[in-house]
Amino acid sequence: MGNASFMNRISRIVLLLILLVLAGGFVAFANWDIPPPAIAVDKVLPDARFPK
Repeated sequence: MGNASFMNRISRIVLLLILLVLAGGFVAFANWDIPPPAIAVDKVLPDARFPK
């Protein structure tokens, strides 16, 4: 039974590490200020495409 207790402790540590990584990733993405693209797009649409 000693081996099962050790495996239980290891699985709890691994689960805790996974949860910490996920929480850290969430916090990082929530605080990351991604700038919007600054490229202007000019496209001429022909009048024939729109019904009158």
